[in-house]
Amino acid sequence: MDNATVVEALKTRLGDAIQNVVEFRKQLIIWLAPQRLVEVCQFLRDEPSLRYNFLSDVSCVDRLEMQAEGIPSGQDPQKMHDELRFVVNYHLLSMPNKHRLWLKVGLPAADPHVASVTPLWPGADFLEREVFDLMGVKFDGHPDLRRILMPDDWKGHPLRKDYPLGFEEVQFSHNFERVQRRKKFART
Repeated sequence: MDNATVVEALKTRLGDAIQNVVEFRKQLIIWLAPQRLVEVCQFLRDEPSLRYNFLSDVSCVDRLEMQAEGIPSGQDPQKMHDELRFVVNYHLLSMPNKHRLWLKVGLPAADPHVASVTPLWPGADFLEREVFDLMGVKFDGHPDLRRILMPDDWKGHPLRKDYPLGFEEVQFSHNFERVQRRKKFART
């Protein structure tokens, strides 16, 4: 199976759901309208000629302060950057056809949410929970959307780029005095 076959099948059946098609290093990347994600995924899974029967990963990128690159063509880059702060990535595999597909859904900063694909691929359960926990993206219709890595009472989402950093500088011989003065016991 080649990339053109997948794109043609999608455009024929669900063309209005596709926002952009990119081929990068022979990898097919399709940007989708968020409200049509489940419909497209169900088609990709159930269509006999495609059979994307394995969801290998769900991840998210926080595009805060990033250049507006790779966004759907024909759009104002600054406006699209503001509207697409979060990009949720879905990596699909058609094992019978030995073909990979990368789906992208852009979400706004104000209320990042998209429908859950857990009913289609049960393995998405923990992947979506991880994205929710670390990035704050809500998956509508998820059977058990709660934190998976952070404690239940944790405030915020630690992989967001606007999350405050907290760390202690590592002490070495070249910075020993400077780090020593910052330690709590040195302030008393």
